[in-house]
Amino acid sequence: MRLSTAPDRDDERAVAVLHAAFDEGVRFLDTADAYCVDATEAGHNEGLIARALATWSGDSSSVRVATKGGVVRPDGRWQADGRARALTSACEASLRALGLNRIALYQLHAPDPRVPLATSVRALHALARRGLIDAVGLCNVTVGQIEEARRITEIASVQVELSLWNDASVLGGVVGYCLRHGLPLLAYRPLGGPERRRRVEGDPVLARLAAAHGATAHEIALAALADLSPLVWPIPGPTRVETVQSIARAARISLTDADRAALRARFPTLGSDLEFQSRPGSDLEFPSPGRGDSRSDPRSAPSRTAARGQRTAGTAGGDVSAFPPMVQFRYQRELEPPDASEGFSSIEIITFERKHDPLLVNRAVIVWCDGVLLRSRAGLRVPRNADDVDVAIGRGATLRRYAAEGWKVLGLSWIPEIAAGTMTMVDADAVFARLREALGVSVEVEYCPHPAGPPVCWCRKPLPGLGVVFQQRHRLDPAQCLYVGSSSQDAGFARRMGFEYREAGRFFAAAAADAR
Repeated sequence: MRLSTAPDRDDERAVAVLHAAFDEGVRFLDTADAYCVDATEAGHNEGLIARALATWSGDSSSVRVATKGGVVRPDGRWQADGRARALTSACEASLRALGLNRIALYQLHAPDPRVPLATSVRALHALARRGLIDAVGLCNVTVGQIEEARRITEIASVQVELSLWNDASVLGGVVGYCLRHGLPLLAYRPLGGPERRRRVEGDPVLARLAAAHGATAHEIALAALADLSPLVWPIPGPTRVETVQSIARAARISLTDADRAALRARFPTLGSDLEFQSRPGSDLEFPSPGRGDSRSDPRSAPSRTAARGQRTAGTAGGDVSAFPPMVQFRYQRELEPPDASEGFSSIEIITFERKHDPLLVNRAVIVWCDGVLLRSRAGLRVPRNADDVDVAIGRGATLRRYAAEGWKVLGLSWIPEIAAGTMTMVDADAVFARLREALGVSVEVEYCPHPAGPPVCWCRKPLPGLGVVFQQRHRLDPAQCLYVGSSSQDAGFARRMGFEYREAGRFFAAAAADAR
């Protein structure tokens, strides 16, 4: 993408990067007609690929190109357009830009909220029946959307953001669903994007494994992601020949069981729900729908029992009238809104409105603890005991000022290590006792002890369970509360609760500046 969207893009350099990729053995490219500066040059990236294939000295017929339609770039904005007519026109334009008679894999770039998903998928199915594309793929979708699409046509692949740090597609169940059903999963932004470069380079576990393998931290991160399953295909976006060569080296790294254990300990979000598996070869053939090796067969998957600790929030327990999260999510996916064509005399649309409870009068600053207030001295995801606690410098002063002004100071955390058996609640309580001591403020902390994967509880963000616990316990007025976090899931949690969201870095920096 960035070969066409970067401010300093250069077409000659881009072609050289693509040639280097082909020379290193890359035989699969992912692009889109929307990879351009704005709508006036739609298909720019596809044109670069066509030029590179035409001028490469090797066998260009061995390179498979996947592209996408369904997003347009008016005035440089990213805007979904999933109308059938628009997708048909986009596919035909992509064929011309790529200089192809058929596209190996044509993907819906993103669902269009204004168009029923079924309409967009039927349009792609029609393109396949016309012989313009070999296979249909989906991007940026939920499990429910994948299931809906598979009822209409064969789906050959799913593309979502996935990295050792971005776990949204794991928590949402998309990754697990694809592995169980033999669907190749194309992982975009597998290193977190250029703005996350320092985080990769500074990670102590990646650095240690890099030194052991004579590699870089980025190469270990890519190798770890690819090692999850033969069905997981990381698709990094290099802009330099040197980066292409680094990606090729990453593909040749063989991780040991000890490496995998270290990666699981550092990144349990992936390791707890997805089993690291050796990746035989680099076959880039799409499995037929429904086909997969034994590792993606749900009958061969290890059974997992969710921990149910005292801190579970919002679980059904013995209440037969309560529905657990996955049941409600399924209803939300499958419930179709009424349509006048079905014979209704009238349809009234009631917009959601958050009503104020006059009993909720207090205010609080609520902080996501993991990585924001505390870190592990040993480089683990979270501290495992009190001696491992490393508290972020200067943040206690900010929280003490809020406490002095009458704000309640609360904290949230996620400790799947409890479900995994590598920590106990006693350990967790000791960690947060040390946190309070180091901050010099009495932070009341609630945490989710459950594992990754499809949620078995309401307490793990972005689900609102622990927020509701705090709200009811302390009679918090959401409109007066601040929620401080560092990820898109934090923003989603705040939105569900009606809290004002503040990004952690900017929040603490601004508070420190005000204090001066």
